[in-house]
Amino acid sequence: MSLVYSMDQIICINNIAINQFYPDGVKIDGLTLQKVYSVESYERIDNDVAVWITDDNNQYHAYFMKDFMLLDKWREQQINKIIE
Repeated sequence: MSLVYSMDQIICINNIAINQFYPDGVKIDGLTLQKVYSVESYERIDNDVAVWITDDNNQYHAYFMKDFMLLDKWREQQINKIIE
C-alpha cells in the first residue's frame, strides 16, 4: 500500500463501485476517471486508507485509496509504458 499524506495529489483510477446492490457496477457520483484530486485528510480503515477530498460535486467526502493512485506513481507508470 502506498503511503498517502495530506495535500498529496492523487488520480482517480476507478470510478465504478461493485457491491451487493450493483453486482455489475455503478459509477461513483463525484469522481471522474483520471482526474487529479488533492488529499485533504486521510485515515486507515482495515486494509485500506480513506482519503478525504473535495469531489466533483464540491462535497468533502471520503473515498477509498484503492480507487486512486499517487499522481507521481501514475506518471511514472505512463512514462514506463511509452519507453517499453
